[in-house]
Amino acid sequence: MAFIRAKRRGDKTYYYLVEGVRQGDHVRQRVVKYMGTSATVTKSSGRRVDVVSAVAYGGVAALHALCQRLDLVDIVNRHSPKGGGPALGKLLEAMVINRCLDPVSKRRVPQWYERTALPLLLELPAQRVTEDVLYHALDYFTPERVLKIEKDLHRQVKKKFGVEFARVFYDLTSTYFEGHQCPLSEYGYSRDHRGDREQINLAIAVNVEGIPITHEVLPGNTADVATVQDFATRLNDGFGLDAPVIVVDRGMVSKPNLAHLEKQGFDFVVGLRLDAPLQRWVARQPDPKFVAAPPEHGRYLVQDVKRGKGRRRILVLNTEMAVDDAAWRENAMRAAEAELAALDANRRRPKTKTGLLDKARVILKRHKVQSFITIRTGARGTPRLSWTRDTTAIRTAARLDGKYVLETTTDWPAGDVLAAYHQRDAVEKFMQAIKSIVELRPVYVRTTTHVRAHVFVCVTSVLLLSLLRKLLKDAGHDLSNVEALRRLDTVMQVVLDQAGRLNRATTRTSPEQEELLALVQAPTRV
Repeated sequence: MAFIRAKRRGDKTYYYLVEGVRQGDHVRQRVVKYMGTSATVTKSSGRRVDVVSAVAYGGVAALHALCQRLDLVDIVNRHSPKGGGPALGKLLEAMVINRCLDPVSKRRVPQWYERTALPLLLELPAQRVTEDVLYHALDYFTPERVLKIEKDLHRQVKKKFGVEFARVFYDLTSTYFEGHQCPLSEYGYSRDHRGDREQINLAIAVNVEGIPITHEVLPGNTADVATVQDFATRLNDGFGLDAPVIVVDRGMVSKPNLAHLEKQGFDFVVGLRLDAPLQRWVARQPDPKFVAAPPEHGRYLVQDVKRGKGRRRILVLNTEMAVDDAAWRENAMRAAEAELAALDANRRRPKTKTGLLDKARVILKRHKVQSFITIRTGARGTPRLSWTRDTTAIRTAARLDGKYVLETTTDWPAGDVLAAYHQRDAVEKFMQAIKSIVELRPVYVRTTTHVRAHVFVCVTSVLLLSLLRKLLKDAGHDLSNVEALRRLDTVMQVVLDQAGRLNRATTRTSPEQEELLALVQAPTRV
């Protein structure tokens, strides 16, 4: 809880808004805001005005205003009614805003909640928001209810914020657990490079601005390619998407998946794996007559290669990557040849042909050049090593340098297809936000229901943050959503004792703070 601290210097009293911050075994007072001298907290009549309490207002008010525009509380209550106790929608909003501003475990949310203006904004007293109440609330967020809530929120996002969903970007991420208590967690491919930990997978679809549409929590051993068909069906059922183009990376692509997307009526832009058959296809293409991609993709060249059955392949050349690929191959061959020479000159080299060749093959494999260098030993006498470069294999590899292949069912120009594929970083930014800003991990809950509900809270938090980012961008503000909230965190709500009468007010706001609050339609005064 923040409070007012007075310091007397000479004939003046200076007032500071401070809060307790634990540092090791001690609690120190951190100054949140300087509130001025005694003259600034004295009524014009000369009578003293006592400041009873002060709580955080700016950031929570901004996010609360976004929740109101989404009708978040009413939507949640409509699909997840519960008997007795605080309304579920209000509890969800409190947890969602907490993860946007100061992510803590559900156990610590009540202490955070009472230090904010949310009890007044939500009309939900702090004493009613307890640890047990919050954990019990998670039980109501079943997958069926969450899906209904997401559909209604999606309609509100389009209606209230004018968001377009012409392109949908789909991907998976993972988050790991400490311990083995979660029934949903399994060992699997870890995007966090923690293959030693059990994990869950999060499937998510977002638009080009990173605004989430829907999500699904999956066991940690679920393969990316196995998720596409069910998720496409999910998107096509009740979200009212107007024939969007689905953009997915090469890890999701299989012939059945692409056929399913077409069956569901989706156009798609996908990256293809450069497996052996596709490498041969690329190498067989005549000397490509590339055309330049749009200016923002200046280092790329594209070539449209017609295909049957309504599909096209776009052969892409990244000119910078082509130079890097050629340089890497040359450096790797030189390093391998240097090691081969050292091996041949070593008096302790293997004395048999088989042993010497085995040592040489290990060198080539380590440098990944076994396709480009041919090794042999003499037919007679003490085995000596010799090698030559396979110029045919090198020329074939050079035809692949910097190239990859996209496939699409759209009729867009090749440069636009490439631009859409590059925009898939929208989903990467979502993954970054859910992990680094709202802190999906560590996951303090363990039951399957609670884990799914925790992920839903985090996804909804990123929804608010992404909407705030859109509003800032549309208004021409050169601020990130996180920085905007940070600049609002000094706006406090205070309770004043004016001659026995308690009144609420907010601390003085700067022009920038007033503009930010107006942008989200939050009041600057209470």
